[in-house]
Amino acid sequence: MTMARWLGLLYAFYGCISVLVLALLMPPFQNADEPAHFVRADQIAHGGLLARTDSKAPALIDSGILRGAEVFSPVSVPPRVHVGRSMYAPVPWGPRIQAAYPSSAIYPPVFYLPAAAAIAVALRCGLTVLPALELARGLTGFASITVGALAIALSGPGSIWLFCLLTLPMALAQAAAVSQDGPLIAVCALAAALFWQSRRIGGQARGWALGGACLLIALAGQARPPYVALAFLPLAVSGFSRAVRGSAVMLICAAIMGWCWVTVSVSHIDVGRFNGSDAQAQAMGLLVAPWRLPAVLARTINVNGWVLAAQFVGQLGWLDVVLPNSYMRVAWCVLLAAVCGTIGAGPGWWRGWRVALAAGCILSAAIGMFLIQYLTWTHLGAGRIEGMQGRYFLPLAAMLPLIFARQGMGDLAAWRGRVVLPIVAVVALFPMVTIAVTVHQVLLRYYL
Repeated sequence: MTMARWLGLLYAFYGCISVLVLALLMPPFQNADEPAHFVRADQIAHGGLLARTDSKAPALIDSGILRGAEVFSPVSVPPRVHVGRSMYAPVPWGPRIQAAYPSSAIYPPVFYLPAAAAIAVALRCGLTVLPALELARGLTGFASITVGALAIALSGPGSIWLFCLLTLPMALAQAAAVSQDGPLIAVCALAAALFWQSRRIGGQARGWALGGACLLIALAGQARPPYVALAFLPLAVSGFSRAVRGSAVMLICAAIMGWCWVTVSVSHIDVGRFNGSDAQAQAMGLLVAPWRLPAVLARTINVNGWVLAAQFVGQLGWLDVVLPNSYMRVAWCVLLAAVCGTIGAGPGWWRGWRVALAAGCILSAAIGMFLIQYLTWTHLGAGRIEGMQGRYFLPLAAMLPLIFARQGMGDLAAWRGRVVLPIVAVVALFPMVTIAVTVHQVLLRYYL
């Protein structure tokens, strides 16, 4: 069995354990933005692929979900309290009422399908809101873990990095939440793996691999429009004509921009004024003084860089489940070791300008996330960009093997005696520490 397949199976084992534990242990609605995501899944379960968000025609939302979120709001709203037994009293489904949820109504339905299926099953089986939420977490988690395991198994030399990335506390917690983030991270990892396969295999299967990667990038870009920069990755794939690669880029861009246009038109969301921001004024300010953006970006990284790095590894719940600094330091060392193990495996996937193009696409997508937060979330005149979360960079990090991964990963026996084997052993065992530390911190924060 190849190392990549072995790591894929091991990830499936760790992931299933993590999903089972966190789906039940994390209090209801305590993952970041989970009430809004659960509402979106409920809309999709009732056929609402698109929803209005304005006051004239808001979305129809089950009132039981709103009551359940209200019951657990004291857990996350200062002064925060621990979870009490009385909070778990059954919350029945209620009449569907009109309420605006602009933060999630525009998200594409694909990543919510497992949660929507769980809600449909819960309604048919007579389950109340809280068990339905746990079931939705479980199905979303198992779907994310399945896609992630497939990505690792297909990613060749990139499997070491993807395994390490997907077993970080934040990645595992997002997989076990009702959210689009868990499936989004897994989908980007699978897109990177399919790019690898399109480089490695021959015949008609190469075309299918490239087509699958393009489809997944389009889905990722629909969920987070700044990821549209990843649409240019097919240009770096060798073995296809310029017409094929150019067509792939245009189709990805059309799918992403088309979805954005449809959702903005149907939902009536005011992208110019959201959460107290003023996108038009911010954009005019950048046109007058474009040098302000690099300055604001540099100030944001200087002030919030360590916070974003901590959130990238794991700052769970509503960013109030903080992992120990000692764990954070070890986790970054393991990530660095995974990079070293991935680099040291032989000749590269892509070379020269292809690597530069891939790096440029990933960097542009990251800058795009800062830019959209600056336009749509940052208050006018703020000295740094507001609303950035470290988890936004996990899907982009899943694409990094396209830059530094190397070919040459063969059977396990071929790696004996090499320096990569100790790295793989550390990376493979570290999730045991991750799951133990995560469970400990969740218990301390919510129950003890």
